[in-house]
Amino acid sequence: AAGEPAVGAATVPAPRGDSRYVGEACFYFTRPPYEVIGSRAVTNRYDSGARVCYKDSLYVCAAGIWTSAGACSAEEAERLDASRLEAEPKR
Repeated sequence: AAGEPAVGAATVPAPRGDSRYVGEACFYFTRPPYEVIGSRAVTNRYDSGARVCYKDSLYVCAAGIWTSAGACSAEEAERLDASRLEAEPKR
């Protein structure tokens, strides 16, 4: 029938996670882009090539811009150090 996949056709799972940051600069998700710590100005930005899990999504910083790498799996989360697993600040 029209609109139904053919028998044996591969299906692609729907993407999970939040992709609202795709296309934005690679600033930290849970800190302000710029802040002063002591007497030092700090830019809170990831370098190109950084892989970061945030809200169940895996983001990769490419040329200073976030790209989506799909959902952040448990295996991926284990490979990333704690600084790359950003969580919402506790209130």
